[in-house]
Amino acid sequence: MKVQKSDETYVRFDRNKIIKTCMSAGADLNLSKRIAKEVAGEGYEGISTAEIRMSVYKKLKKLDVEVAERYVYRSNMRVRTSCDILDSFDNERIVSSLVQETGVNRSFANSIAKEVEKELGRMRLNYVTAPLIREIVNVKLLEHGMESVRARYTRLGMPVYDVKTLLENGHPHMPRFSPEAVHKIMSDQIAREYSMLAILPFDLADAHMSAQIYIHDLQYFALKPTTFSHDLKFFLKRGLKVDGTGDFAAVSGPAKRPVSAFMHAIKVLIAGQTEISREQYLEDFNYIMAPYVTNLPYEKVRQLAQMVAYEISQTAIGAGGQAIYANLVMDTSLPKHLRDTPAIQPGGKVIKSVKYGEYEDEAQSLFEAFCEVFSTGDFIGKPFVYPRMIVNRVSQRDSEPMELAAAVTERFGTPIYLNGGRSFYGIRRGTIQHVTLNLPQLSCIKKRDVMELLDNRMKKAFEVLLLKRKVINKNLSADLVPFLKQKAQGVRYFNPSNQLFVISYTGLEDLVRAELGLGLETKEGMRYGMKLVKLMEKMANGFANDSGLDVILTGDPKGISHTKFAINDVKRYGDLAPCRGGENPYYSKGHCVSLKKLSDKLDIEGKFNCAVSGRTSTRIRLSSKRSDPEKIPKMIADILDRKDVRYLSMSRGLSVCRKCGAPHMVESIICPNCRSRNVAIWAKDTGHLQDIRIWRPSRRQAFADALRYGTDGMGKHLNFKAKKAIMRC
Repeated sequence: MKVQKSDETYVRFDRNKIIKTCMSAGADLNLSKRIAKEVAGEGYEGISTAEIRMSVYKKLKKLDVEVAERYVYRSNMRVRTSCDILDSFDNERIVSSLVQETGVNRSFANSIAKEVEKELGRMRLNYVTAPLIREIVNVKLLEHGMESVRARYTRLGMPVYDVKTLLENGHPHMPRFSPEAVHKIMSDQIAREYSMLAILPFDLADAHMSAQIYIHDLQYFALKPTTFSHDLKFFLKRGLKVDGTGDFAAVSGPAKRPVSAFMHAIKVLIAGQTEISREQYLEDFNYIMAPYVTNLPYEKVRQLAQMVAYEISQTAIGAGGQAIYANLVMDTSLPKHLRDTPAIQPGGKVIKSVKYGEYEDEAQSLFEAFCEVFSTGDFIGKPFVYPRMIVNRVSQRDSEPMELAAAVTERFGTPIYLNGGRSFYGIRRGTIQHVTLNLPQLSCIKKRDVMELLDNRMKKAFEVLLLKRKVINKNLSADLVPFLKQKAQGVRYFNPSNQLFVISYTGLEDLVRAELGLGLETKEGMRYGMKLVKLMEKMANGFANDSGLDVILTGDPKGISHTKFAINDVKRYGDLAPCRGGENPYYSKGHCVSLKKLSDKLDIEGKFNCAVSGRTSTRIRLSSKRSDPEKIPKMIADILDRKDVRYLSMSRGLSVCRKCGAPHMVESIICPNCRSRNVAIWAKDTGHLQDIRIWRPSRRQAFADALRYGTDGMGKHLNFKAKKAIMRC
């Protein structure tokens, strides 16, 4: 006999279901069997479930009114499932999901399901939701002391109120209020919770939550590597499959014309954004692309550079509501590693005798064009946030291209400088994961040995890196990252064994001051700080030797860990936390120091730069005071002439008028052009320019307190009025 369900589908009649529901309402086994037999005898082909329920109810009511009422409630209770359908309640589904999702035995799952059904019966609800049922199951699991099972069974997501607020008002730290940006915040929340509950063991999740360590890009921990340096030659030679396979998107052949070649480079970045969580790099960009601009007049070359800048910048309207974190590494002259490399020609041709060194003029033309575009800004004069320009100073003799780059630094403070003609990462290399240690917190813990605590936290950071390696290998096996997995001649584009695993630290000087009462500029402070750094470097080398991974230590923490750590420590340890910033606490970054003389700052930071295996940024904020244009190139050259400066980031604060759009090299709340007070202050903190309105107060405080250095090598603090303007943004 077939039974018609409420959704008009048909299933075979099962008298055991009637027996089970009658017993759950309180009827004994014999009575339940008798009623099921009678209903089966009265049934007919195509009988509806509603008719069956009514028949059972009438028979029970004649025998026991109380049981009949409990039965009709349970049989009428509807569940709004996660599949967006209404279905009848069935505690067997609780049993099945518990067994499948958590691995508990069926007997225990059955007892939990009965308790949940009893609880729902007590509530007398007409409709229940799948999330509500899961919440009650989790409460029952906790009552039985099954916390680890509860963690595996919990549901991920956001409260309805939070979603409503996000949709109506946006998020205070959202760069741009748009549907895509809202959607990204919601999806990030689920992905972050999944990483904390399902991937990280409790001790590592607790270490992150208690600010012992900071696991960067936790929302992508289960999905993607962090950074990657692309090999454009791979695509210029073979063509482009943006989906990695050619099954779901059009396949492009090797580019033959300039526009096609540059668009291929942009499409590589767009495809990479889906599988890389943070920065992507195109190294030696002006030399790799040089063969495609042969015989082009400079104006055409400049238009190509302009196209790249606009195309990448305007991806901010795409998925996630943010631009591609693209970095163009431009060489001031031919780097050593390209001297004997055959140049990829238009159409993907390779002539072994034609090397990249034969395109010196074209490469320099591209370098000049990009400098002009970046120093001019967009149509209304605003700087391009992305792509970023990384200037690779190959030789001290490269004064002409360095002057061009210095003009961009003078105007917007956006270029980053790489010293000595090294590769940034190296082709097809990047970072799998980055973890930062909270050093100042070590001083807050009573009855402790700092070195022992540091050893423990380094080990936790390494455990996180090992977990991420497993995740990436699993994702490659599952074809979750097809663009990175594509092959040519049997060689995979992305090789996880060639990637970096990064441990960094923040607040070295804050810890030293808390322990000794002295700064890193003193002999005792320097000795103690170096002892800590050398221990971390030794451990990182040990991790690398034991695991075969390329584990490096750097004093260059990414993101906003220096403020998150401080805020957490103030809440947890109060006045014991050695924070700066007063009501808006923050720690120093890495081993950065704030000294009036720039040379003193460079001397101290340089010693630590040389003590760690990873590249560490030397960060300098420029004074807003207009300087002699000839002095900026000399200042940059003098700094890069030092062997202890590997990577230089010089930045300046800007004011961008929201009314007339004019940018100004001063941190002011009044536009010098139109006198409007509707002004945004832009600054570079995490590597790219941002409107500081989206920064938390602690981050703005750190920016306001930083020394600004002039070309005379002396640092000055902002005046009270300028600081107030920054904090009121």
